Amino acid sequence: MLDLNKLSFEELDKLLEKVVEARNVAWEKMETLTIPHPGDGWNCFHCGMVFHHEHQARLHFGPTPESTPRCILERDTDLLVRQLRTLEEKHHEHSVE
Repeated sequence: MLDLNKLSFEELDKLLEKVVEARNVAWEKMETLTIPHPGDGWNCFHCGMVFHHEHQARLHFGPTPESTPRCILERDTDLLVRQLRTLEEKHHEHSVE
């Protein structure tokens, strides 16, 4: 696993940009797909959400079965942002000393 504490601010920023770009590309691809509708909707076993409309399911699950669901992307993005803020605080404390 990637140790974010060893990355510079610039590397963290680039990594976060790549995550956001990958998410945006996946959402654009989702707009062109047709997903068969299950009778009771699409269930996400990661977050427990149920989606009754195809568009909602596409936004959450991604364009292919191999895609990372939105709830996981958001969790990972939130983690990156929290780690970046922690590093920024440490940097600020160090520069003030």
